[in-house]
Amino acid sequence: FTAFASFEIETDGSNAKFDDVLAGFKTDTWGMAFGETGDLAESADAIQKDDITNEGNYMGSTGGHHRESSGHGAVFKGQFVEGFTIVADVNTDSTEDVDNTYGISADYAFSNFSIGASYITGDAAKDVDYSLAGASASAEFGGLYLAVTYAQFEGNQGYGYWDLSDIAADSYGNGETMGIAAAYQIDAVRLYTTYSVATTDEIATAAGTSKISDIDSTNLVVGVDYAFRDNILFLAEYQTADFEYASQTLDADGVIAGVYYTF
Repeated sequence: FTAFASFEIETDGSNAKFDDVLAGFKTDTWGMAFGETGDLAESADAIQKDDITNEGNYMGSTGGHHRESSGHGAVFKGQFVEGFTIVADVNTDSTEDVDNTYGISADYAFSNFSIGASYITGDAAKDVDYSLAGASASAEFGGLYLAVTYAQFEGNQGYGYWDLSDIAADSYGNGETMGIAAAYQIDAVRLYTTYSVATTDEIATAAGTSKISDIDSTNLVVGVDYAFRDNILFLAEYQTADFEYASQTLDADGVIAGVYYTF
C-alpha cells in the first residue's frame, strides 16, 4: 500500500484558505481517496476525452461532475483487467432534503483507441434532480489525436462563460451536449482545438419541470502549446462562445497566453 495526501493553499489579498484537500491509499491495481477527490479520479473522467485545452472552458459534458470539488467525497478507482478502469464515487451534501451525488464509470483502452461511459445521479437542489449520462471515445494515429463526447444532463446551470441562474433565478437546465476535439503533436509543439454545443429544452425548478424553446450554447477553443523543457510549458489560446435564449444572443471572446512551471 502507498498512502498519500495533497492540498493547495489559495490566497485572496490577505486571506488564505486550503483547497483540493484529499488523502488516500493505493496499490498497483486499485486505490481510494477521501476529500476533494477529483485530483485522483472522478466518475466523469471517462466522458471527458475531448477536454484537451490548457485553460479553455470545457462544455463537452457541460463541465463534468457538479460536486467533485466540494470537499466531502470518497472515490474508488480500480484496474483489475489490463486497459479496463472502473471508478465509483460519492459526494455528500449537508443541505437539508438534498440527496448525495453518486457516480460510476467504465473506461477501456486498447491499441490506439479508448471508449468510456459514465452515469452520475443526485440532486442539484431541493426537489431538483441532477444527472449526467454519456459516452466518449478517442483515437490516436501518430501525432494526431481525435475525440468525441455525447452526454445527456439534468440539473445543469453552467455553460462555459454563462450560468443559467443569471437568466432565471433558481432554475436548472435539462438537455444534451456534444463535444469534439483534435490535436496534432509536432515534436515539442502541440496544436489543438475543441468545439462543443449544448442544447437545453427543459427548465427545472423546485416547483417542477417545463418544456421551453431550445437554448443553444456553443464554445470553440483554438490553441497551441510548446514544451520548452520537461517542466516548462508555454501556451496561447483563443476562445469564442455564444449563448442563445429568448431571441437574444450573448457573445464572448477571450485570448490567453501564459506559461506553466512545474516543480
